[in-house]
Formats: sequence, C-alpha cells, structure tokens
Amino acid sequence: MFKLSTEDLKIYILERVSRLGNINIKEYNFLENKHGSEDGVYIYSDGQRYHFVYSERGTENKHNVTDNLFEIAYWVISSITDTLAIRYVRTRVLPNQSQRKIIFDKKLSLLSIVGENYKKAGEIEISEILKTSPL
Repeated sequence: MFKLSTEDLKIYILERVSRLGNINIKEYNFLENKHGSEDGVYIYSDGQRYHFVYSERGTENKHNVTDNLFEIAYWVISSITDTLAIRYVRTRVLPNQSQRKIIFDKKLSLLSIVGENYKKAGEIEISEILKTSPL
C-alpha cells in the first residue's frame, strides 16, 4: 500500500491540527530523528511505515511505528491535545477540583473539534487508562 512521504504526512496532520486554532507546535519535527537530534517529537515516513518518536536528552523515550495513517495522525494530535488540556487546567482549575477528569474532558472536547473519529479514539485511550488508574 502507498504511504505518504514525510512532507505529505506533515501537510495531512497540520491540516487537522489547524482545526484547533493557531497553536505553536515547534517541538514537533517532521523529519527523521537522528542520533544527537534536539529534544522533541519526530514524525516521519520511511516509505513503508510511519514513525512517531519522542526524544529527550539524546535518547528515544518512545518510538511508535504504524502503517496506518489515522493512527499516526492520532498519536500526534493526541499529544498536542494532552498539552493543551494540561495548560487549560493549570490556568483555570482550582486546586481542589479533580484535575485529571477535567484534563480528560478537555482533551475529548479538543479531539471532537478535529473530528468525531479522533474523539472516539480518545475515549478508547482514556478508558484504557482508567482501567489501571481510576479517577
């Protein structure tokens, strides 16, 4: 099956991310993570599969690989919405409120802006988290 190039993958993902408004995603790099690369997230296509890499201090802490376009887009968008939801909680939530629940609710709200299929994937992800770490 034909895979998008890294540049086409970038266009595909950024079109969906733009639905969230004008947000800064400078730590998301659409290029292959090389040894010694700066810290951040790297998203790229090797022509056969898509890669989502989180690198910190010169070490890959996460390297997910898929051949599914929706899945790679979800990983990126989920990461972005996690960051946005945490920022939201830090600026608007009182310390005695259930921050985790508000983060999950905000994340789902943001994912629904991108698309209902993203929201559904988020619901599944959160459901799995809650199985091992309930509110």
